Amino acid sequence: MCGEPLLGELSAGGGSGGSQLVLGSVTAMDYGIETEGGKFEVIIPKNSPYPMPAAVKERFRTSAPNLRRLRVPVFAGSTETPTENDLQATIWLELPEGIAENTPVEVSFSLDDSGILRNVKVNLLDGSGIQVDTYLDRGDTERARLEKKLDQLRTKKEEAKSSLSTTELDAWEQAYGQAAKALNQGDNRGAADCAKDLEKRLQTLGPKWKQDAEFACWFTEWALDYSFLMEPTKVQRLNTLLKEVRTSIERADEVATGRNMAALNKEADDLPELVNAMIYLDRAVFNARQQGLQTEADRVQAAKNEIETALRAGNTDHAYSCLNVITPLAEKILATDMPVAASAQIEGELRR
Repeated sequence: MCGEPLLGELSAGGGSGGSQLVLGSVTAMDYGIETEGGKFEVIIPKNSPYPMPAAVKERFRTSAPNLRRLRVPVFAGSTETPTENDLQATIWLELPEGIAENTPVEVSFSLDDSGILRNVKVNLLDGSGIQVDTYLDRGDTERARLEKKLDQLRTKKEEAKSSLSTTELDAWEQAYGQAAKALNQGDNRGAADCAKDLEKRLQTLGPKWKQDAEFACWFTEWALDYSFLMEPTKVQRLNTLLKEVRTSIERADEVATGRNMAALNKEADDLPELVNAMIYLDRAVFNARQQGLQTEADRVQAAKNEIETALRAGNTDHAYSCLNVITPLAEKILATDMPVAASAQIEGELRR
């Protein structure tokens, strides 16, 4: 299971942690989770005082036997439909084998002195002590983007489930679990690597024209991770063409997909060399991990993070210096050289 929802509360009004406190500040909305059937189960109701002396807790139960993973989407809002509220985060809990249906699960929230949801804990109450404790960063737009991406991939996998072998399903589930674990640990880059792996696995399904189009979309979305290195008009063109390809795929229109994909590929073939360099380093990290070279993967990842931070801060000299230092290791991992022309062009882009 990619991540099953919880059933409703075991006992109504089981919450604790904020109801006894009387302060001048109260919450402007409800905080809760989505449970089976698309129901919004409120854990901290609107007008609750904060900060809270202890976390507010509610018990739920698993919806089926033998689940391997729980998915707990956390929302804030005032409507009964969870998806019409503001998604705060999605928490995943890996489960041991043989979990019975209706096993109790405790979910707890806490609000800080600014009335912001900071901590979510999900605890399996089967005696195993398994739990996940996640601190949220409301400014982490990258995490939100990755959560949405994983949801989209999960939906695609369910649609293509009949085309996957048991071995392929098991491998997909393992990779999905790694992505969920990375997000819980705040490792956005690790989750992004897993998402790329998941998407690549799905690209092998369906007719070749669809596989080719999915690959073109996957690569474009990868490049758009570095949209801050592109001209705004370039980003707009890529997003427009990407949407057109996605739409034609959904309509199963092979002719339109081929035409739109050709236009997308032409646009994506002309990326700034800085973007190509960042993708090159991403590939090196992924390949190193696949080869079991964790130390090398960590070195390239740390350098890439430093380069990206420097570029965003406008410190081009430091970015180019870091790129020069890490390139030999990346080339060794990938067993391919960064083209000399590309390196020169990168330096030109940095020195502008």
